[in-house]
Amino acid sequence: MEFNINIHNLEYLIRLLNKHDYSILRNEKNRYYSKEFKEIAINRVLIKGESLRFVAIELGLSSAGVLIN
Repeated sequence: MEFNINIHNLEYLIRLLNKHDYSILRNEKNRYYSKEFKEIAINRVLIKGESLRFVAIELGLSSAGVLIN
């Protein structure tokens, strides 16, 4: 059996679980992130120079794409 899994998404999930444990996995509907929360996170990337994926994992975001939108 073969699965079409993006290796980068799998690596992200593993890093997220290593950082936050299984409690980070969502049980509810989509999470809501306030404009202020996203702004602070994006400023960490743009102003402080931290990587997008690093910030997303540190904050426990389901994907780095949350900061792109």
